[in-house]
Amino acid sequence: MILNVINIDPSQPCDKYANPELKKQIIRNREERILSIVQQSKQHGFAVRFWEGDLTDEVFPCKNISRSFKKIVQYAKEERLPMITIGEDDLHFTSPNSWKYYIENIPEDFDLYLGGIYAGELHGNRIVNGYSGHTLLTVHERAYDFFLSADEDPLGFAMGHIDRWCGKFCKEKKFIVALPFVIKQMGGYSENKKRVQDYSIYEEAWTYLT
Repeated sequence: MILNVINIDPSQPCDKYANPELKKQIIRNREERILSIVQQSKQHGFAVRFWEGDLTDEVFPCKNISRSFKKIVQYAKEERLPMITIGEDDLHFTSPNSWKYYIENIPEDFDLYLGGIYAGELHGNRIVNGYSGHTLLTVHERAYDFFLSADEDPLGFAMGHIDRWCGKFCKEKKFIVALPFVIKQMGGYSENKKRVQDYSIYEEAWTYLT
């Protein structure tokens, strides 16, 4: 199975409001994430396809993330793929067996299958309340149209965040998460939050494959 990775090329423009030192850090983070994905693909044995992330909206970058995910899902729909797996370029597999475990435990019945979340409520391995975190995500073909219909309005309930928008439908859709979680998110500059981000505080409540 191919892991489709959303990535921003280091040559693409940085936040125009960032100072010179921060711009250097942003470029360095982008380079490190590419290298990390390539190294992990060799370690875990998966093929990777990079997709250029959207940078068109400078005011609401969450909309860029939504559009980047949708571009890949639209491709899967047009190609009539039974499912597609998408990763953000700052994902970090927590174990040498993480990818194998994730693939071998793909449910028979699901709409979205995730490698981990940062907020949400679980009943068993099913997400039953709003969540955040699309660091590693598999979308089933039956959910393509649903996913593509996600509201990108930054003033709406989900404030343009596609994961939070999906979370509104936990009770009617089947969102399954791998247990234990198989991925964490690398720290560093967040193109979404427009600041350096440390995700470790969100990881304390969950158990990860080691």
